[in-house]
Amino acid sequence: MPTPTDALFEAFAAPGSTWGPTPGVRAEWAKGRRRYAVWLLRVDTPALRARLAQVADALGDAVEVTPPGEAHITLWVAGFPSAAPCLDDDVAEVVLTRQTQALRTRFASAGPARIVIGGANAFFTCAVLDVLDQDGSLEAIRACLDGEGKELRFGPYHPHVTVGRFIDHRDRAPLAAALRPLRALAPMELQVESVELCTIDAEVEALALHTEARVQLTGPRR
Repeated sequence: MPTPTDALFEAFAAPGSTWGPTPGVRAEWAKGRRRYAVWLLRVDTPALRARLAQVADALGDAVEVTPPGEAHITLWVAGFPSAAPCLDDDVAEVVLTRQTQALRTRFASAGPARIVIGGANAFFTCAVLDVLDQDGSLEAIRACLDGEGKELRFGPYHPHVTVGRFIDHRDRAPLAAALRPLRALAPMELQVESVELCTIDAEVEALALHTEARVQLTGPRR
C-alpha cells in the first residue's frame, strides 16, 4: 500500500527540474534579520553519516551535502525571534520561552525519543532520508509546541534528515533513478535524548546550527 513517503518520492520522480538557489531570494526572505529559529532533534551518529554519504555519492555533483555534525530532524519551524514581532514570519521570544517551559514540564520523565531512519527520498529542493515516528514522540513534541505557538508551515509535515540541497535547476529524472534503489535501505533505529531550539544565520548559505535551548528527554528508556 502506498505511503506518504512514497507519494513524496513519486512527486519528485515526475517530469520536471530541481529547485536550486535563486539569486536574491535569501536576502528578500531575511529582510536584514539574522537569527532564524527551529526546534529539532540532532541525530549525528557514525551509522547515519555513512548512510547520508551513500545517498550523496549516488547524486554526485547535484547536491551540496549537509555539513558533518549538523544532521538533524526539524520538528517545528518557529521563525525569526523578536521582542516585538511585526512580520508574518517573526516569532515572539516569549513564545519560545513558553515552548521551552512546556517541553520541560511535559517530557520531564518521558524517556528518549525512538525514531527510525528509512531510505532515500527527495523534495524539489533537497535530497533526504525518510524518518518514521516509531513511538509517536515526534507527534507528541509537536503537539506540545503547538499548544504555545503557531508554526510556519506551508505543507504537510514530513519528518526527514536532509542529505543535501540541490545546487541548481536540473532534470529530476536521472536523480530519481539514482535514488529509487536507495528507497529500500534497511531501517535504522535511533534514540534521541534531547530536543533543541536552534538558530541559523539567515545571511549565511552554509548550514551551522547554534543551540539556544536544550530540553532533556529524561526518564527510563522505553
